[in-house]
Amino acid sequence: MLGKKKIEQLLSSEDIIDVETAFKKCKIEIYDEDIAVFLKTFPFLCIKYGVEINQTEINIDFQEIDRIPENIKLFTNLKKLEARYNNFKTIPSEIFSLINLTEINLQKNSIDSIPGEVNNLTKLESLILAKNDIKTVSNNLSNLPNLKILNLSHNKIKSGDFLIDGFDNLQQLVLNKNQLTSLPIEVQRLKSLTLLELEGNPIQGVEKKKIESLLPNTEVIF
Repeated sequence: MLGKKKIEQLLSSEDIIDVETAFKKCKIEIYDEDIAVFLKTFPFLCIKYGVEINQTEINIDFQEIDRIPENIKLFTNLKKLEARYNNFKTIPSEIFSLINLTEINLQKNSIDSIPGEVNNLTKLESLILAKNDIKTVSNNLSNLPNLKILNLSHNKIKSGDFLIDGFDNLQQLVLNKNQLTSLPIEVQRLKSLTLLELEGNPIQGVEKKKIESLLPNTEVIF
């Protein structure tokens, strides 16, 4: 059994092998709050080894990973997940059981589709998928009643591949830098929408006026 001082030394080491040794020990041994504070400074390792699972926020930006370890499923209290600048090709399936999630930020990955399982996250309020490779938005997002912010800017979405419905509480829709020439008429159902951003899309004057007429109470930025 490693003592507290030894575990703190391992966690303070610049050698990742030492740090992971400490995590392996903490997985099977009782440790105090001081050690817990140390552990939380390594959020990815917390997931990998399934320790400090009561966290409500996790940031695993810049990890160069293409999947999230299965142990993320143990973090049932998780409300906010940031995993920007990684190598995900789709929204990680491991998170779809985390039904308390309210915020997800997966900006700057390589995500090319939005799976229907995202509808499991019915408490979700903010979904940021900017700077990915998404080409299609379908009704896979139709069962997120609490969604307030949807950011799909800097993707490859075209008008015929963009469907939007069921967002009764959506307040901000960010679609900058896509390939949109128009929006579907269903956009007028977004009664709670206060901000629509469309900068950098090839939308012409007549279509701009049409969008503005469909959303008279929304600030539209072209």
